[in-house]
Amino acid sequence: MPELTRLERSLGCLFGGAMGDAFGYPVELMPLERIRSNFGPEGLTEPLLFDGRYCISDDTQMTLLTADGFLTGYTRACTRGIAAPPVIYIYEKYRTWAKGMGYGLKGDTSTLGSWLMDDPAMTARRAPGRTCIENLTEYDRPGRPEEPRNDSKGCGGLMRVAPLGLAAHLFSDPVGKALEWGETAAASTHGHPLGWMAAAFLSSLIYHICEGTGLAASVDKAKGDCIARYQDDSYLVQMTGLLDKAVDLAESDLPDGECMEALGEGWVAEETLAMAVFSCLRHAGDFKSCLRCAVNVTGDSDSIGSVAGNILGAYLGIGAVEKAFDISRLECGDKIRGISEDIISGCPSHEFGPADGIWDAKYIEGRDPYRSVLRCR
Repeated sequence: MPELTRLERSLGCLFGGAMGDAFGYPVELMPLERIRSNFGPEGLTEPLLFDGRYCISDDTQMTLLTADGFLTGYTRACTRGIAAPPVIYIYEKYRTWAKGMGYGLKGDTSTLGSWLMDDPAMTARRAPGRTCIENLTEYDRPGRPEEPRNDSKGCGGLMRVAPLGLAAHLFSDPVGKALEWGETAAASTHGHPLGWMAAAFLSSLIYHICEGTGLAASVDKAKGDCIARYQDDSYLVQMTGLLDKAVDLAESDLPDGECMEALGEGWVAEETLAMAVFSCLRHAGDFKSCLRCAVNVTGDSDSIGSVAGNILGAYLGIGAVEKAFDISRLECGDKIRGISEDIISGCPSHEFGPADGIWDAKYIEGRDPYRSVLRCR
């Protein structure tokens, strides 16, 4: 297990996820046979540049917004002493993003805003998920696991929750918070239990990795966390069974492509999760090989790559990601770095109290409160 600081893991997690996203995005809708026909028998071996940049998709956009929403709520708790559940602020950030892309929103839009939106790459339409957009445009409040708005288990709820695992250490019940936040953030748009249960697993997995637990052991711990939380849910066996299959395949002698095909195509959350876990376990010491495995599939290449990048980036740290790729070419690199730093430190909890009026002034102006507070520190 690499000896790394929490910051190195956070940077590795979010830059790693963005690189996996950018690697897989150009081939997301291509069958594996076509990928190999276009790029050679090994498939796509390096991420493609567009005007000298690695282009992110909705996966990275929404991941950054998840962190932004969490930090907004956390700062509200720090400065006012009270706040709504994180999913309320996270969902508002998602709606800000949908509005920024030009979608018309129903309901209340008075509190929408994000410092992330000043980068054009954050509002570029990069194949956003239909389920996400339908929910964000129709409802001004998030769906909940106990009150689902649909039966979707698409991976659009899973691929955005890694920052919640990074932040869990800030609380006295980190595992419980990681599971709860991953679950509710995903359920805000995706109602099927497998859609949000897989997200809870990922958030828990990221937390355990960042605590210094080995990769395989972290997978086991996250599985145990989910068994304890969801033992009465009939869908639990389906998710854990697929994860067990991924672990067994990672230890087999079968080629990557055959193993990935056996796990699915990654359009639904439990398959994306299992395929990402397989890629990480099979290539635990080689970040580039992991992403090559993750994206060269018939299926949702960018989401599998993004989740695999989050996991192995947290495990190997930012140094391994930088060794494998020139991250200076990534779109939104300054945003990724800033969020990576902020999400593990939270916000100042003592410098400014409710009487200072900092939150109220910035919030009314439509500016992002936690950024303003952090810059005043």
